[in-house]
Amino acid sequence: MEFLFWISNAFIIYTYAGYPALLFVIAKLFPAPAVMKADIRPKVTILIAAHNEEKCIKKTIENKLSLDYPQDKIEIRVVSDASVDMTNEIVSGFKNKGVVLDVIKNRGGKLNAINKGAAKAKGEIIVFCDANTIFKKDNLQKLTRNFNDKNVVCVNGEKRMLSARNMGGPGEGFYWTYESFIRTYESLSCGGLIAVDGSNFAVRKSVYPFPAVEAVGADVAIVWELLKRGHKSVYEPQAIAFEEPCADIKDEFKRKSRIISTGYNAVRKNKVLLNPFRSKESCLQSWKILSHRFLKWQVPYFLIVLFISNIFLTPISGYRYLLFLQILFYVGSVVGYILYKNNVNSKFFLILLSVVLGNAAAVAGLMKFLTGRSEIIWRSPAR
Repeated sequence: MEFLFWISNAFIIYTYAGYPALLFVIAKLFPAPAVMKADIRPKVTILIAAHNEEKCIKKTIENKLSLDYPQDKIEIRVVSDASVDMTNEIVSGFKNKGVVLDVIKNRGGKLNAINKGAAKAKGEIIVFCDANTIFKKDNLQKLTRNFNDKNVVCVNGEKRMLSARNMGGPGEGFYWTYESFIRTYESLSCGGLIAVDGSNFAVRKSVYPFPAVEAVGADVAIVWELLKRGHKSVYEPQAIAFEEPCADIKDEFKRKSRIISTGYNAVRKNKVLLNPFRSKESCLQSWKILSHRFLKWQVPYFLIVLFISNIFLTPISGYRYLLFLQILFYVGSVVGYILYKNNVNSKFFLILLSVVLGNAAAVAGLMKFLTGRSEIIWRSPAR
């Protein structure tokens, strides 16, 4: 039992803390070539895939029209994936300002919408964002300066949460601060970035891979296809975008479980990326994918083993205190849930709730994957 306890403990610590720490060291020992940035202004297409986004699409378009970037160098293209609310009418109202609306009559999912929009994009650079994403005014300047380096084909910006009033606020805010650290040092180390956030990233149109439409997250499908072709992706922390977190804990759970179920599909369909011998940088890329993605989804099972083995070890001095700490952690998450239901904003307890929720969603995501219920179609959550 002690072996199971400490193996589980070591796995969890490695996944949450060891991997980021090792990344930091590897970025110093095996740095990626420096990105040759310059203040350039290529023509960009801002591509927004939308389905029933009447509540936020107007604000999003107005935000894109107000960016500090030459308006003659911006094309805003909204791909409406069989929207049945007022989304199409709202977007059409911006036609005189150059906003393009592409309507898909039969629902095909986000990746299908993105592929169709990318095929029509007129920009040299395609900037992808969600229908509720708000860009900081200099976002495009910060993203595009990286494309001065001809070796860079994909740039991921930073995501920040707009408020803490919703359930996801404190937990998601903490998560994205943590993710920002990881992505910074993945980008700075040999092999580059292996994951992007779909609400704020850019790709050269000339190399956009048009991945097959399957039950795989759009951002993962695009970036991993680029990785297989030997292309480089980097992180730009000064290209900042904001989003509202999910308002409801059920929506947040569904969102996370959907991402993880499609993530398992992505690993299955891109097994070649786990081969450490396919290229000069593939060893580190494979390690990053395993650590940043696959191993993180296994944490809930090691948490279960840790708790059960700890129960059997309580007769041994010291282990009962460790069990007490585990119980406190789960009680804290329950407190977080009670506070959430009563509209009380306590950052510490909501972060605990977010960690437990994320691990529960990992189990649900695996069940969806194993039972063939991974989703191509997305539904906008309440915000």
